[in-house]
Amino acid sequence: MNLLEALKIGLGAAVAVVVCTFLGLPHPASAGTVALLTIMVQTRKQTVSLIYKRLISYLFAVFLSWLIFPRVSPAFVAYGLYLFLIVFILWTIGWKDTLSVNAVFGTVFLLDQNFSLQNIFLEFCVLLVGIVIAFVLNLYQPDRTIASLVYEQICLVEIDLRAGLDELADSICGTRKANANSRTLSHILEDAQKGRDLIHKYTQNKLLAKDEWVLSYLELCFAQHALLHVLAGQIEANPVDTHGHYGVVQYIERLANSVSDYVPPEDLLLTNQELIEKIESNSLENMTPQTQRVLLVVLYTLEDFVYLKKKYLENLSGQGRKEFIARHHLQLEPREMRANRAQA
Repeated sequence: MNLLEALKIGLGAAVAVVVCTFLGLPHPASAGTVALLTIMVQTRKQTVSLIYKRLISYLFAVFLSWLIFPRVSPAFVAYGLYLFLIVFILWTIGWKDTLSVNAVFGTVFLLDQNFSLQNIFLEFCVLLVGIVIAFVLNLYQPDRTIASLVYEQICLVEIDLRAGLDELADSICGTRKANANSRTLSHILEDAQKGRDLIHKYTQNKLLAKDEWVLSYLELCFAQHALLHVLAGQIEANPVDTHGHYGVVQYIERLANSVSDYVPPEDLLLTNQELIEKIESNSLENMTPQTQRVLLVVLYTLEDFVYLKKKYLENLSGQGRKEFIARHHLQLEPREMRANRAQA
């Protein structure tokens, strides 16, 4: 993808210079610079938005150049004043991304000192050549590659989340010692951030709304992992050994499956509440007070874990929910099969 962007920038800048030279427009290198700076935004929607802002902000550049350069000397003071005003205006209205091109045209007007309507129009044509070529090149985007990377990153985050649930189940069962640092928050946050950047690029390239569910899904996964991280620290300080009894380990196994295979959150919350009532009533044999306390902490935390997903799904549109369920289809599997799939 980096090679593709470099090729588009090199080709776009070169074509812009050639076209301006062929048309006899002044300062053809400026068109190449405009093409370079416009192609760099990398997405279709950003390109359209930037072109609109470039056309409007060109008027600011022309007006400030006409106002300052013939009346202020020496040249470095005039150019400094021009940059001060153009930066203030563009940053105030939130158009920082147009500053570089306006600095280029400010330099052109400073050197030429020609503010005739013909020259202003010719420089506008230079701008137009650069942005049109950039627009044409940015229409091509590796959508399938980006989509593939998006879903690959989502899978990595889900693997992190399932691994956290597996570690929790093992620590309660007594087959593994709890370790709050074994799956660090910084690790999953890094994966989630990579995914968010890819999702932003993916959605900015789509002209129609699609895959709505991915927009906030990684934030959900990170919030759920944060709960598991805190829970691991509590169990590390208060270890328990249930030997797989009391149904909590099996429930966590079911939660682990629900990360990638859709299970209605209402069903999970119902099971969670039944386990809480059973453990609170102390109707289970051979359960120490410490085990009871820790398991209740685990279940109440996992209740929040599931509730986060429930609220996430409720905030999706009907189509977004259908797309989410279609990808996370109901297909429960034992941990051994899940571990093999995660490794693959």
